[in-house]
This record gives sequence, C-alpha cells and structure tokens, in this order.
Amino acid sequence: MEIYVGCCGTPGGLKNYSREFKVTEINSTFYRIPKIETVQRWRETVPEDFIFTVKCHQAITHPITSPTWKKSGIK
Repeated sequence: MEIYVGCCGTPGGLKNYSREFKVTEINSTFYRIPKIETVQRWRETVPEDFIFTVKCHQAITHPITSPTWKKSGIK
C-alpha cells in the first residue's frame, strides 16, 4: 500500500507544488465540474507521473437540501 502526502495550496502554485509532491486532490470538483481547458492546463503543468485525485461532485455525495449546494450556484 502506498500513502501519498500533500498539502493545500503553496506559493508558486501547482508547478512548484508538483516538484515536491506526487499527488494532489482537486477539491473544486465538489462544487462544479471544471472546464476541459482547465483540466488540460493542470495536466500540462505537472510531470507525467503526477497523480490527481478528484473529489466527487456533491450531486453524488450530498442531498440537494445540503447547505453546500447554495455555494455552488446550481439550482
């Protein structure tokens, strides 16, 4: 079993972060699905062996009555 360690946010952004760590969780996907251009930019910014984990969208994990839905702007 492998355990990956990372952190939330770094000065210099994803490019600098990926020099020190091999994985990151994409938290923003909980609120909205990113544009394809955004995902492509993330991929182009990091080494080929870098791992992205994606947080499930709240439509999968939370009822529509959850307060987190208000943050998303989805009706």
